[in-house]
Amino acid sequence: MSWIRKSPFGPDDDPKDYMIGLIAREAESEGVPLSEVEMELLAERFVPGKAIPQEFLEHVKCLISRVLERQKDLKDDQRSFGAALEWVEPEYPNIAALAEEVITSGGFGASPEMHGRRLFKDRAQLVGCAVAVVVALMVIGVALSFLFDRK
Repeated sequence: MSWIRKSPFGPDDDPKDYMIGLIAREAESEGVPLSEVEMELLAERFVPGKAIPQEFLEHVKCLISRVLERQKDLKDDQRSFGAALEWVEPEYPNIAALAEEVITSGGFGASPEMHGRRLFKDRAQLVGCAVAVVVALMVIGVALSFLFDRK
């Protein structure tokens, strides 16, 4: 089955830890390293409405944006920040929620291109909706012709 992909992260590698490590290195290169408490906060499971300091969130979003911008040309790299975001899915920690917010808010530039199965599914849904609209219009036309053509 060629469409099933294996995770580039081994059993000892956690994509969440990889993402946090990239962000921590970016923060160190900036001169403002993340504390252990901040890294634990990023590793926690995302809970909507949980009180997290706004300035910390903005700082992390800026770091995520820089990491994503730096790795923009590494589309085929299986161990990039974006790839880790895909494999961290069952847990959905705060770092993943913030990365998703950065990507969808346009802070990273253009949204990632769809390809493969996702592109096929999107195009199939588009064609299916178009066919459904045409069929619905035909049914409405036939129904109206029966109503107004009868004498």
